[in-house]
Amino acid sequence: MTPKISPSSYLTPAFVSRYHLAEKLTGVFVAPLVQHSGILSTPSNKPMAVFDNACGLGIVSSYLNSTLPEDVKRHWTLTCGDITELMVEYTKLRIEREGWVNAEAKVVDAQCTGLPADKYTHVLTAFAFMMIPDARAAMRGEYYYWFRCGYFGLIPEVKLTSGGVLATSTWRNSSWLVIMKEAIETTAWNVKFPTMKEFLALHNEGWDDESFVKARFEEEGFEDVEVTAVQRETSLTISEFMEVGGGMIPIVTGAFWTPEQREKYEAKAPVVIREYLEEKFGADGVIRMEPVAVLAVGRKP
Repeated sequence: MTPKISPSSYLTPAFVSRYHLAEKLTGVFVAPLVQHSGILSTPSNKPMAVFDNACGLGIVSSYLNSTLPEDVKRHWTLTCGDITELMVEYTKLRIEREGWVNAEAKVVDAQCTGLPADKYTHVLTAFAFMMIPDARAAMRGEYYYWFRCGYFGLIPEVKLTSGGVLATSTWRNSSWLVIMKEAIETTAWNVKFPTMKEFLALHNEGWDDESFVKARFEEEGFEDVEVTAVQRETSLTISEFMEVGGGMIPIVTGAFWTPEQREKYEAKAPVVIREYLEEKFGADGVIRMEPVAVLAVGRKP
């Protein structure tokens, strides 16, 4: 059985330093996620409390702050939470640099947030539930989550207000892994390189399937659940692709290759991938991709 990948595999300074490039892949889905959430149609005189869950470098919140009218933001509060302190520190700088109104950033574990109960009108979670070991626990945190924290045993927490909305995005398919797989399969190494579904299954199975996501929302008590797959176009230079993909190679090989295969081929993999890209797209070429995300929204009754 293929081992699961711990989220801690991604919580390294090297990975965080590359995250701004990864946002070129995820960023094209921010506007659809926000639109899907319905937050843009909130009346200007209605107070909002927004939680950007697993916020990363704050790309969703940045979009909200640049899109929502000033009279709406005067009546809102924004909390950006991420389990990675480096991400949170960057988001704090972004808050100051971009002048976000009534906003804060703090270290938050999505599975055990410790945030105020029955507070938030909107929770947006971009590309996180397929990575969280216990995503259902995190969902209950958005609605009614009985979680284990500290020494308090099982404690009920309701973060969303009645009528509050949870909106999520998860990967269905991302071209970068397909391209890397094609490159490795040009060799005679006879090593396993995963499909996107196999890679996602290392984290949390099912979140790449619309029917699965809809069922999870409904099982956790959400109403008016809407789920859709959205495709967008994006691009990376070869150098950008290698910077993002290079950080993923040890994660993939650690899960799918034997120790002997890793020792023999892992260091060669980036060279093979770059040569494949340069041959296919040209040395100064641009890699155009069409990733697909699953967007979901549900309302707490």
